[in-house]
Amino acid sequence: MNRITKVFNDLLDFAFPSHCFSCSRAVEGGKLICDDCKKLLENVKTKICIKCGRTIKKCDCNRYVYHFSGVCAPFFNEGIAKNGLYRLKFSGQHAIAPFYADAMIEAMAKNYFDIKFDGIVFVPMSPLKNFFLGYNQAEWLAQSISEKTGIPLIDGILYRRIFTKTQHKSKGIIKRFLNAFKSYKHKGTLNGGIYLLVDDIKTTGASLDACAKELLYAGADEIFCVTALISNKTVEKNS
Repeated sequence: MNRITKVFNDLLDFAFPSHCFSCSRAVEGGKLICDDCKKLLENVKTKICIKCGRTIKKCDCNRYVYHFSGVCAPFFNEGIAKNGLYRLKFSGQHAIAPFYADAMIEAMAKNYFDIKFDGIVFVPMSPLKNFFLGYNQAEWLAQSISEKTGIPLIDGILYRRIFTKTQHKSKGIIKRFLNAFKSYKHKGTLNGGIYLLVDDIKTTGASLDACAKELLYAGADEIFCVTALISNKTVEKNS
């Protein structure tokens, strides 16, 4: 960075300071989170199952047979990491997406370091919800990851049927998986290859699993997933 650029950026920071998405404190250098809040982030540091993405003690692989080959995430669905992602998800704060995308890329480098992806796909939103909301946060995350890694973004291969329940309204594991399987479908074909499937949060993995199944039906060889947050809580069958 040359001196003129640095002076210009310093003036922008002074006139239009960025603010931490957690505590709203002004931060320099276009950061999205202050150093104090960053230290408190609920990072996934414990040993995880490379298949389901949960901690070894709460591994789900003995309960389900997934269509994807792996899941990873940088943060647990708790505290500061959760609050920031929910601002992106429910308030449409698009500027937060690159922060989570960077963290997701770090998780990918740690867990998928030897995998060459042929494309990135995101979990789609229903047309009605997309129309009223105006955005899909999973798409924002996927776009940012694609821009930062150079992995091509593939849009339109998956779609969500219009008249299906959102996942959080489906209570219990069985209902979540059944709802997801009838909600997501594919159109078009893929000529083999390994694909990265992106979503904002993994709770039970039902949406990721249904989308992975459809991508395999479309012709993909293998699917790996990355989300911004992952729940480490066990969801009971009828909870």
